[in-house]
Amino acid sequence: MAVHKNVIKGILAGTFALMLSGCVTVPDAIKGSSPTPQQDLVRVMSAPQLYVGQEARFG
Repeated sequence: MAVHKNVIKGILAGTFALMLSGCVTVPDAIKGSSPTPQQDLVRVMSAPQLYVGQEARFG
């Protein structure tokens, strides 16, 4: 029974690691061309006219 629990824990840990690794990368389809896109939503919301035409990534 203890071996079974260890196998389940290993599978869960592996699944969790795979899920986290998917969150690290940005897909090429939405990557954009700017090396440093605007990321501060509060700043953009306070003065949107300053950021027209610029790339942004929120979330």
